[in-house]
Amino acid sequence: MQNLNDLEQEVVSHFEDGLPFKYQPVFAENSSVEIAANRIQQGLDEQLEADPVYFLWLQDLAFLHLDYAIYMQKAKLDTDSFYDHFSRAASYSSVILHQGSQCCAFSRLGFRAPFITMNKAVAMFSTLILSQQWEKADQAMGHLIASLNGEECIIKNGNVKNIVSWFVVLLCAEIENKKLTINKVFIPKNLKPYDEVVGHWNTEDMGLVDKLTYVLSESHIDNALMSIKLQEEAEDNDEKFFPELFSPTLFTFPYEILIWLLIRKKNGLKNPTEFSHPLMNTSLCRSLLALEKPFVSANPLPFANELLTKLKDKIPDIDLIEA
Repeated sequence: MQNLNDLEQEVVSHFEDGLPFKYQPVFAENSSVEIAANRIQQGLDEQLEADPVYFLWLQDLAFLHLDYAIYMQKAKLDTDSFYDHFSRAASYSSVILHQGSQCCAFSRLGFRAPFITMNKAVAMFSTLILSQQWEKADQAMGHLIASLNGEECIIKNGNVKNIVSWFVVLLCAEIENKKLTINKVFIPKNLKPYDEVVGHWNTEDMGLVDKLTYVLSESHIDNALMSIKLQEEAEDNDEKFFPELFSPTLFTFPYEILIWLLIRKKNGLKNPTEFSHPLMNTSLCRSLLALEKPFVSANPLPFANELLTKLKDKIPDIDLIEA
């Protein structure tokens, strides 16, 4: 498992490098958070149009909270802080995927202008499943599938290179019997090994579940190593890069596998208590799989209601956050 050990070290290095500006004890006092907050406030002080790009401001906060939550859990600093920040990441993600989709339909850029990449949309969706916010997760998945079908526009046709994201979408579509208009989307031609999981998502054979989680864990590690390679090549050539696992925080966070296992649990199916692959036996995975009740939704969400209230003048049907 040398590759996993290397990835763990990559994550540790990421946390160490970010410690001065991203992982200080008081979240709001981190310079990366202050920069994001100042950018949002400056935008809110201006006249807003009906443009979903504003939700990208909240996306920054969603991933800052997710990074911070995983850091707190991996560093074993504060369990309550882990749950609080993970909940905030999920709450921001819900606003981005739901109200952002509502805004997208009224965008001055046109109905079919996507404003978020598929990999980031699915990563945010995963926080809703993993925090067991089932109603919001179903709402968000409805927007993603409608977008892929050309009925909405949050991610448009998807990305053929985002195989992990496609696995999550196809798995949820299969389980919830949601239809995808195949000729309108860019589904990868080769979905192995993920297609086997979609076909056997509800198996009661614990040996098969463990076998599939092992295979998916190896695929997650391969994707993480490829993400590192793509980043290095992009930096050497001064190019932009769009790997599926866009942050080192995700390298040892197999959210796609946890989604499958938690959906199984929700549907009354058993999961193994021990897994053959060490990636699945981390304290992060165990804490999320052991969760017996949903995270408490974070409220208030700084900047979110202010943004929605200002957009309400342009988009009367946009939902505000319930108190």
